[in-house]
Amino acid sequence: MLPRSVFIAISIMAAFKMTLVKVSAEAAPAGAKPAAGTIVVKPELRGKHPRLFVSEDDLPSAINRCRTDESWRKHYFRSNGDELKTAPRPIGLKERWLPAPVLGKLAVAYALCGDSVYLERLQAWLPFIRESGPVAIRHIGSRDNADLFCGQMLTGLAISYDMLKGRVPPEVENTLRNSLVAQARQTYTDLVAIRHYPYEQNHFSIPVSGLLLASLVLLDEEADAAAWADWSAHAFRRCLEALSPDGWFFEGMNYWGYTMQFPVPVAYALWRITGENLFETSALKNAPFYLAHNFLPNRDFVFDFADWGPRVNQDGITAQRGYDRPWHTHPTSIPTFIPALLNRAQPHPLLDAFLEGRRASDAGLDGIVGSLLQIPTEQKGKTSADLSLYPPYHYFDDMEVVHWRENWQSPGATAIAFKSGPPGGHAMTSLLRQLPDWKPSLGHAHPDAGSFILFSKGVFLANDTGYAIKETAWHNSILVNGTGQVRGGTAWSTFKNIPYEKLDRIRMGNVWLGRRIIAGTADFAAAYDDSLGLTTMRRNLLMVDGRYLVISDQMEAPWPHEYEWRLHSDQAATEDDQGRFVMTNGPGRLVIKNLHSVVSSAVSPTIVETELYEPEKRSRPQERGYHLALKSPGAERVRFQVAINIQSSRENPAKFSAREVFNGKTELADENGSCTVWTGNSAELKGQFAYILRNAQGAVISAGLHGSELNAPDISITQKAGVVTLEPGQNDGTWRIDNVSTNPSVNSAPIPPHGLIFRINGKQQIMVMPKS
Repeated sequence: MLPRSVFIAISIMAAFKMTLVKVSAEAAPAGAKPAAGTIVVKPELRGKHPRLFVSEDDLPSAINRCRTDESWRKHYFRSNGDELKTAPRPIGLKERWLPAPVLGKLAVAYALCGDSVYLERLQAWLPFIRESGPVAIRHIGSRDNADLFCGQMLTGLAISYDMLKGRVPPEVENTLRNSLVAQARQTYTDLVAIRHYPYEQNHFSIPVSGLLLASLVLLDEEADAAAWADWSAHAFRRCLEALSPDGWFFEGMNYWGYTMQFPVPVAYALWRITGENLFETSALKNAPFYLAHNFLPNRDFVFDFADWGPRVNQDGITAQRGYDRPWHTHPTSIPTFIPALLNRAQPHPLLDAFLEGRRASDAGLDGIVGSLLQIPTEQKGKTSADLSLYPPYHYFDDMEVVHWRENWQSPGATAIAFKSGPPGGHAMTSLLRQLPDWKPSLGHAHPDAGSFILFSKGVFLANDTGYAIKETAWHNSILVNGTGQVRGGTAWSTFKNIPYEKLDRIRMGNVWLGRRIIAGTADFAAAYDDSLGLTTMRRNLLMVDGRYLVISDQMEAPWPHEYEWRLHSDQAATEDDQGRFVMTNGPGRLVIKNLHSVVSSAVSPTIVETELYEPEKRSRPQERGYHLALKSPGAERVRFQVAINIQSSRENPAKFSAREVFNGKTELADENGSCTVWTGNSAELKGQFAYILRNAQGAVISAGLHGSELNAPDISITQKAGVVTLEPGQNDGTWRIDNVSTNPSVNSAPIPPHGLIFRINGKQQIMVMPKS
């Protein structure tokens, strides 16, 4: 084991200079020249192929499956699959999807099926492979996407050569090997010459993944491959380390699926070939929680934070598939092999549940890895007994996102996510100090601190607005003097040149999660420009029973500002004669009641700017739903207080009422019951949150306290400061302590707070302590 701190000579080829930097050994700069031979192939795999995903010993099983299981073969190797229907042609930068889905799949298909049609088609590609030559990377994130092309070309060539070495005519083998070596050498040369690296960005992790995969294939036959492997392995570890350790991916679910299809199989290959297990890295180890909580009760959709959904293309005319469809009708899917590989490396009940019922694709790396590892074409899960250890709520405490849903089973369950943290997570702050060559990009993160997304009855009720120019105005957050957070109005430069220490001050506090409750306090003044002088930008969000939602905002500055509260929805809300805004979206509905006077309240279409590449020269506006805007008068101190009822469209919106009894106490009622909530210290509450939930007959059916004392006219709870939720017992007059943890997703036995007393109408209630 190396000592924790060492001095490493960083070779920057572009500048021909040597600099000494003190860093941790586990995080050696990517530009470093590590000692030769740190990546070593296991003895039993040296000189053997294939070895990336299967070995010579594993291959016969996959071959037998392909040749004896007709339905399995027809699924993974369709007669009109991409590998056969794509005509051989020059491989340009704009067709970076070709190498793995076509070349790699042809190689795998021939190795498993033995059908000459696959070899003949691959041979027809050989002239174009030879002519393409190695592609150079000028810099990471260039408009031509050369970095992504190189990563995908290396991936496709590495898989093809690994599968076919010794199994095809010399012309085929030599062309694949020569092209692989040439591209690997070029990519290595280009990457080590770069002065700074965006370790967290897919434009860097994908070429690094491709280079490492190529190196693992070539290690024992190409003299320079050891240097490539050592460098790319260092960079690869950095890429994983740069991601939030809580598993929540800052670029959003669409980009998680796109990005992780490269590092996850590379981590699997590295594990197989060398024994180094990077699945223990926090970002991968916690991926099951990210997948489970970000896919919604309707499994076609996700919490669509960050750059979600189809975007425009560079030509200014065309767009990705689905761009013109009505908003939120475009389903989200990820390659099935990614969670399947994660589950093989680190079995997890949440991955079992996630995979249940999902069909594997035959296309791309899904088809390549799926067929080689014989991933079932339709996954079978084992979730019924396992998920009891994993409640349907979770606090991602590095990225500061709180997720809650009613249950795991119902597609109509209410689900909410509340977000307020730095764009790349808190851990990035200390890592940036350790890694002087890391220059974050964060291009796909949005200025959305303090925002939330709400889903219920199978539809979005409060939502984001997807891939477009980034503006806080297009999120469920707050504007100051008509402007949003940090550097809005750009495609991918929102956080450019913003000191990360400033962003790190964006926080979530007072997190409270339980069977009926989600609450938290977003503190996000640091998300706004310092020139505004904001001393307070705080949002308390509390939702009880998936029905009653209260949002309390407090803003302060030394001089007056005008503030604007926004809520986005797929359908337009309408105002009734009682000042309620009613938004119905198919089977779901929000009834919204503003409880403070405002200068104006209006519903308007949300028109986003989708032109990402030449916004100064052209415009491509698109309507993506509607938004309710509440505008305050100009003042040094401003509060918004909004109460929301979450209904099905069969319920009567006129039955919902809400009023603020005093600052910090709000009463809500509908036809199913009522709820009183407290936010912040007041005459009745010593603490941050409390609630009382009653049924339609007025009987208390749940109560909770985040603090030390609630002393209301008919209800009181006292305890040593902490968190407690109380639920009725089994019709025996007792009360059960349901939850005493601010983060119950952590598997720790709840301990009853000392001295807990619960009274209803002055009568002390009998409480049953939880079982360990």
